[in-house]
Amino acid sequence: MSQVDAPSPPPPTRSQSIQLRWRAAKRSVAFPVTIAAIAALLLGLMAGRATAPTVDESAIAAIEREILPLVVDADALWTAGSNGTPGVATQLQALRVDGDPDAVAPHVDAWLEAYDTVLLRLVGVEVPPTVRPVQRQFVSAVTLSRDAVEVISASIEVADRATRHELTSEAVRLRVRAEQLTQTAQAAITDLRGSVTSGVSVPGPVPSLAELR
Repeated sequence: MSQVDAPSPPPPTRSQSIQLRWRAAKRSVAFPVTIAAIAALLLGLMAGRATAPTVDESAIAAIEREILPLVVDADALWTAGSNGTPGVATQLQALRVDGDPDAVAPHVDAWLEAYDTVLLRLVGVEVPPTVRPVQRQFVSAVTLSRDAVEVISASIEVADRATRHELTSEAVRLRVRAEQLTQTAQAAITDLRGSVTSGVSVPGPVPSLAELR
């Protein structure tokens, strides 16, 4: 009588297959390392969420509400003028082209007084400590523009036209630096919001004295 072959056991189900692989993995040397790596990854993700910087919208709003309007006022002093006084840029250009001190002499004191007023208002604004560095950058930028006006004032005191032109060239260079610093401060506000900027770089060159002659 022939022996009847015993039927083959049914293939394992998907659940059974996963369990078998899990048991095999637990016996593997790499299993503890894998678990440790997963645990480290999870801990890293949780720590990253816990330590991620928060955006202080109220502090940024204070800069935009209290500081930026004053910065705009200071910029208008140079570009367009204020309270019946012409802009520094227009009169400076006339001085450089014609060499006539009368282009700026009647306005220098008013310009300096206007810049001093803006600076006093800028430093008098109370903002949260998180945005105080931005406030300082704007103050420095406005101060550079005021310094440029002081150099213009000094230029009209010299009799030599070539020396006067050199001094006004330095005034232009100071103003360019002021504009660059203003842009840096504006980029800092973007950074505070968590937005991606171009990063930190060396400021661009100001026009050389030779270029301004």
